[in-house]
Amino acid sequence: MANRMLGIVLLVTGFIFVVPNFDWWEVWTVKLSFWTFWPLYLIIWGAINVIDSFRKRRRAGLFSLTVIVLGTLLILDRLHVASFSAWALPGILILFGLMLLFGRRPKGNVSIIRNSQQAEAYVDEVTQELSGDVAEIRGKMGDLFIGGPHWELKDSVIEQKVGSVRVDLTETTIPLGETVLEVECKMGDVFILVPEGLPVTVQATCRVGSLSLFQQINNGGGKLHHQSPGYEEAERKVRIIAEVKIGDLSVKRA
Repeated sequence: MANRMLGIVLLVTGFIFVVPNFDWWEVWTVKLSFWTFWPLYLIIWGAINVIDSFRKRRRAGLFSLTVIVLGTLLILDRLHVASFSAWALPGILILFGLMLLFGRRPKGNVSIIRNSQQAEAYVDEVTQELSGDVAEIRGKMGDLFIGGPHWELKDSVIEQKVGSVRVDLTETTIPLGETVLEVECKMGDVFILVPEGLPVTVQATCRVGSLSLFQQINNGGGKLHHQSPGYEEAERKVRIIAEVKIGDLSVKRA
């Protein structure tokens, strides 16, 4: 693999050196040729990583695909074919969309219940670990369902890169004192179901998409805050910090 990589790099370097010998794209000097075509190295690096992922039957990394897109856009910008600033954001959004449509997803929903064996069945998609007194649940792509009668809530950090997150606290055991629940999704939807009578304070943030917090609705994204009456004096209470970069965020009562 290293020899192939070196060979491809030498071929691209030779191409960059030979371009000034022709009247291609108004590139007349070696310096200008390197300035125009150096993003080819990014494209090749990303392509090799994608091919290697397919050979090993793994999903292509989002970073590698993004590098390919950025490298392509940089070259098109330098050749005056397309403006980088005008196409960079749409190109990345299209990439995310293709990954959502065609990316490998776990079969069915991924259910996480503390100390269950089901979480381990999707070890490639979801990792769960305890860091001190905080439970950390992190997903890559797919649908996370977290909750259930056998799940005892504790301070938790839940992160999903692409997909959806559903947190159901209706049958969850709530400990004494204040419990902090942090939920973040890069691209997708987050739905949090809170039982009636449970005092909560919620800080909800949605960068791009729709935001619903109990009776408050903001279709343009933004930030919303809610605190139950008597929250400070409550024996059992939950502080929820939820954020969605791109997608929909909803917090409702059961």
